[in-house]
Amino acid sequence: ASIPDLPLALSSVFYSCGRVLRNEAEVVCSEPGSLLTASQINVCVFDKTGTLTSDTQAMTEVVNPFGQSHRMENIVLAGCHSLDSLKDEEGGEVFGDPLDIASLDFSGWRFNSSDRSATNGGSKSSKNELAITRKGGNKLWQIKTFPFDPSRKCSYALLLVQHADQKFRLWKVVKGSPDRVRPLLKSCDGCSNFYQKYDTASNQIGSRLVTLAAEDVTHSDLSKTLFPRG
Repeated sequence: ASIPDLPLALSSVFYSCGRVLRNEAEVVCSEPGSLLTASQINVCVFDKTGTLTSDTQAMTEVVNPFGQSHRMENIVLAGCHSLDSLKDEEGGEVFGDPLDIASLDFSGWRFNSSDRSATNGGSKSSKNELAITRKGGNKLWQIKTFPFDPSRKCSYALLLVQHADQKFRLWKVVKGSPDRVRPLLKSCDGCSNFYQKYDTASNQIGSRLVTLAAEDVTHSDLSKTLFPRG
């Protein structure tokens, strides 16, 4: 019995076509076998934030529906994530979800993966005017984190926060889709119009809208269970 030479011939043709594409059209085909499929394509659609441009994200603005800045926004940005670091030191390079990285960077806080904490040294960030604290700054510890859940379109965290007055408080924080976070809010007069306004604006410029929320659970049963001695 003879061994069919057609697969070898096809393989040779694929790689020859790949060289032509690379040399004459400056197109690199990582999977030569896809050339047959590509010959039937007449329209290509690319993701504007895909790997052809950049695999990172950048946060540009934090807006409060009540018209005032609150330091809790920075605490949510700095604590509601599942990032990690190759080095157990404060300020080391982190890796994980691009949105989480962008949020932490925007907050101006420094993350330490060894004890899952983050600190704000009190310096003002050029990106975020909210990154201002009193001398000594704030510090938070991640008691428990819940990574981004595609079905819920949110990520959650339970944080122990030492505020600028040196008092400790326990916070539940959430970051995610406005449609999923809004029902969780106890009260937010005027939020519907606020979200609609910014959702429309973000869609027009191709940005992503993310909602932040926090609840003080310092005096809850959860807090008493975690810290029975107070």
